Amino acid sequence: MILHYLGLDHIGHVSGPRSLLVPEKLKEMDDVIQKIYQQFVGKHSAIIVCGDHGMSDSGSHGGSSKAEVEIPLTFVMEGCKPDSKSHGSNHLQIDLAPTMAVLMGVPIPSNNLGSILSGVLDGFEHTQKLYAAYANARNIYLQFERNTENPAYQRAVKLYQDWLTNNATENENEIMHLFLKATEEMSNSSVENLAKFDLYLMILGIVLSFQLLLISAIECQRLVNWQSTRLVYSFVIVVGVFSTICHVLTCLMIDNESGICLNGHVPVVYSLGLSLLILILFVTNCHLLCNRTEFRLKKLGSVAEIFLLSGSLLHAFSLGASSFVEEEHQTYYYFINTLALLLMYGSTRRRKSAISLIGFMGLVRVSRCWNQTGDKWINEPDVKEWLNSAANQTYLTISSVVGATGIFFWIYRNLKLNVMQVIATGVGLCATLAYRAALGSFSFHYPLSTGIVEAVVTYTSVIFIAVSSRERSSTLVTVWIVLTSLLKRPHNLLLTWMHLLQYSLIRPHLTAQLHPFYKNLAYYWIGMTWYFQEGNGNNLSRIDLASGYVGLPNYNMFAVGFLLSCATFSGPILALLLDVHRQNLESKGKTQLYGFICSRMLITLIFSLIVTSLRYHLFVWTVFSPKLLYEGALSIFQLAILLLVQ
Repeated sequence: MILHYLGLDHIGHVSGPRSLLVPEKLKEMDDVIQKIYQQFVGKHSAIIVCGDHGMSDSGSHGGSSKAEVEIPLTFVMEGCKPDSKSHGSNHLQIDLAPTMAVLMGVPIPSNNLGSILSGVLDGFEHTQKLYAAYANARNIYLQFERNTENPAYQRAVKLYQDWLTNNATENENEIMHLFLKATEEMSNSSVENLAKFDLYLMILGIVLSFQLLLISAIECQRLVNWQSTRLVYSFVIVVGVFSTICHVLTCLMIDNESGICLNGHVPVVYSLGLSLLILILFVTNCHLLCNRTEFRLKKLGSVAEIFLLSGSLLHAFSLGASSFVEEEHQTYYYFINTLALLLMYGSTRRRKSAISLIGFMGLVRVSRCWNQTGDKWINEPDVKEWLNSAANQTYLTISSVVGATGIFFWIYRNLKLNVMQVIATGVGLCATLAYRAALGSFSFHYPLSTGIVEAVVTYTSVIFIAVSSRERSSTLVTVWIVLTSLLKRPHNLLLTWMHLLQYSLIRPHLTAQLHPFYKNLAYYWIGMTWYFQEGNGNNLSRIDLASGYVGLPNYNMFAVGFLLSCATFSGPILALLLDVHRQNLESKGKTQLYGFICSRMLITLIFSLIVTSLRYHLFVWTVFSPKLLYEGALSIFQLAILLLVQ
């Protein structure tokens, strides 16, 4: 019988591990376990108490911190006595499967690589203990022998055969020790070799990312002048045909266990050679193509533009260091303030620009301490922790109401909406506050409610704003702000208003001093700054899972995924939509968003190269892989929004 006791996990997601509700819930769980134990005493039973995951300081899980991945494991059964070796020691999760199989008298799963926890075998007879150790070791050996032999296992099997043949009672401890030693050695070695990398598919992905980056740079009309010739079509046909032939030959001839190939039986080096040959030919054709077409870089006109371009490159290459990945927010905080100083330096109206840009930097400074993120200072006090404490619930209520009111008046003054859209915006924001009140986040009394009705009202307002469109860019900005205001935690409502004020303060300077491409880069930086200011990071534990279930009575994979993406990437997408709105106000022509695409593809390409080269790095799974997941998800989501607005 498996019992999964709910409550503690939900408290962590909503209020964090230091909530006043945690001790009460733990006491309740203790009482339940005590009742179960009393019912099974003397009935040849075993009770195993453990957690399915830990909890970070923010109440989430999924990261690699000790608090998230390590859990207590307790066996309550007759004859099980903790010894010095097993008590307080660390074991892998895969060790639980063979241990449970032995206790229940069923075969150990054939693909399991775990080791039996020797402490639970104390109540068994010697014959049972030795057979369990032998079955566990043999199960791992059948998978391990493909790599190398294990002397400890061979000696243990020989001694075990002699022990069975002679019905001996000696050497039992030595045989048991050898089996456990062999099991541990083979298990550790096999687990280390589990990671298999589809190198061919990784290289193809890098090549495609490079092509997208190249096309984006070429199509940016402000940076280069491009004229198509017949060589363009010849180049596309030749490279396409040649790449197809090489790929088919690779899949037929090479066995590198690639997910994109069906079969093949030749070493991986041939696949790498063919992929490298395709890449060399691609670069060579690009060189020929550029020589036959007009390709001229535009001269950089200001220090701010040079800083934007060089900063983007430096940031992309800095992600090769794990510390820069963990503390990436510090890079963007430095970049955005330096950009404001350079805009102040380049302004012809120094006094007026200084006031607005100093106000901008002041808001950035306040916003950065709203939600602590990263790894080094994640446990430092922040505004979020202060507002969410039980003693400051009144201040949370006031800040949320002020934030929602500020958002409404900003939308009313800066976006082109008709009367019905303005009313729907107000209704949506009020329903957002009502939703949080229904969940008990605010200090005032609210009628008993699950919050689903209030969330549905907000969703209905969003749909109404979208369908009664007067000016497309204003509608998209309004829809996004109202939707994400519902999904965010209540303490971030005031932060969203501060983000909108930051945009209003810096927008005139970006418009006056930067060319369109560099305006895109600047807005991309602003969006990433907002992303980190909202408490997001490059660790999977930073994802607020509760935002994916706002207003949903039942689980729906697509709805939860969409809402989670909206809440997580609300800052970058808001900056993108505000840039589109700015361009619609400044010109009636087609919006130029190649700067966003170039920034996104540059980071994705360079970081893909970094992860490929560092795939055996110590922190590849804890630091680089989560960052790559974030980059891929943000690229897909942002490019989808770009297609929508274009």
